[in-house]
Amino acid sequence: MLYSDGPVGPRQGRSAGLPIPLALAATFDPALAGEHGRVAASEARDKGNDVIFGPAVNIARVPLAGRTYENYGEDPFLQSRMVVPWIEAAQRTGVIADVKHFAANNQEGVDASAGLVTSQTPVGAGLEGNRMLSNDIVDERTLREIYLPHFEAAVREARVAPSCAPTTGSTASTPARTTTSCSRSSAANGASTVTSSPTTGRRTTRSRR
Repeated sequence: MLYSDGPVGPRQGRSAGLPIPLALAATFDPALAGEHGRVAASEARDKGNDVIFGPAVNIARVPLAGRTYENYGEDPFLQSRMVVPWIEAAQRTGVIADVKHFAANNQEGVDASAGLVTSQTPVGAGLEGNRMLSNDIVDERTLREIYLPHFEAAVREARVAPSCAPTTGSTASTPARTTTSCSRSSAANGASTVTSSPTTGRRTTRSRR
């Protein structure tokens, strides 16, 4: 199975310069979101891929988050209405959509080494607070009302499973627990596709004795 990023089309050689999803959200046009998803997925398929890592539906929380442009703004209802047609159109091309990143992947912290450590380590490594590692503490109500509705819409309405980031915080005591909950929730709500983990976020879900 071959994968390709992402929310604005495949990152493999030349591809169409699609509008960023943040601009797409500003149109308030679900049909246009579907066309965006169709084009992105068609190109991913034509380049030999089975899965496209998109759409990205994290809430725009702080303006300095470097991947905010890949998402659909700060309104969970608007995100929900845009993401469902994007996924449905994408999957009609024969490519599996992978909605991401579950959940609360909304900010970038401060690297205490001013970039020195991160610049000398592999992607995904580094100090807590950089883009690849943060401590997100979110209470249950906030998760349900702001950070999860669009993922729920993707799973319930578009029947797709999310990319499950290993989030820690008040609702998940371990990364494995969050990823397991993500997988079980997807299956319980009718998702008919596989659940994936981020490249650097794989963890075992086996019980430790």
